[in-house]
Amino acid sequence: MKSIGLLAIIILLLVIPDYYVLSEIVILKDGGKYIGTIIDEGDKIKITTQDGEITVKKERIKAIYKDATTIIKEITNILTETKTLIYSVTHTVLCNPLFKPSPAHHFPKICFL
Repeated sequence: MKSIGLLAIIILLLVIPDYYVLSEIVILKDGGKYIGTIIDEGDKIKITTQDGEITVKKERIKAIYKDATTIIKEITNILTETKTLIYSVTHTVLCNPLFKPSPAHHFPKICFL
């Protein structure tokens, strides 16, 4: 399972253009998004994008992601937490003594009681 996740990350890095991998991603509170390089200017930042430069006050910024690898790391963490949650819920349901699956369904034996 880990090899599939690693393969997906490698493919994603090969598909994403270098510009996006090396750039920061700025998400604004109003939902706007800029991709480019950032220069900190005190209470605002200057973002240089492929289309030019824009200056944004820091109070308008919701999040800044430093590069695509940071986003991939966060997605991987979310997927790991989701996998853990799904296992926990599945284990709770299947190992409940009141759970009676129909004969037509075959469930894995994951209970270690």
